[in-house]
Amino acid sequence: MRDKKLNILYILVEGIEDETFFKNIIKPILEKKLKINYIETYKYAQKTPDKVKTFVESIKGMNKKGTMDVDYIFVADIDNSPCVTEKKKELKERYRNIDEKKIIVVKKEIESWYIAGADLNGDWCKKYRIRCLKNKNNTDNLRKEDFNSLIPNISLRLNFISEILNHFSVQTAKQKNSSFEYFTKKYLC
Repeated sequence: MRDKKLNILYILVEGIEDETFFKNIIKPILEKKLKINYIETYKYAQKTPDKVKTFVESIKGMNKKGTMDVDYIFVADIDNSPCVTEKKKELKERYRNIDEKKIIVVKKEIESWYIAGADLNGDWCKKYRIRCLKNKNNTDNLRKEDFNSLIPNISLRLNFISEILNHFSVQTAKQKNSSFEYFTKKYLC
């Protein structure tokens, strides 16, 4: 994908927090580095497999017309799958027309990417009384529940996410999360 200029890129994500992350962190980088004209997210988790398959087919159909370059990235949390290969296999079984090379598996959930790039020693953490993370150097196994436990008052969740996005470091995230590092090597370098 990095070898050619794209006009349109769809990023298929599970839900709202994935969408927020990709719109705020990944989209600006892709637009700048790959000079993509249009990037849009598509939340697939609440849709039927048939709707997702139809959407992917429409992307493939746009390419066949030859009038524009259209591509997609399919992002999924590893959740309880034992490994990335198994998760990709599950996704291929559910959404038969997904190209395995376009699947990015997040370890463990998107919240792990948020925390990987966060400066948990910053003043904003003190402001929101953010709790300490046990293993600050690796977020590969961080789950949504772990993320939520860092926030003293769950009603501050949106503020917490906003502050992470405002202080997010791609370089730090690459060091702390192997799936984020893989994603950056594949799409952002």
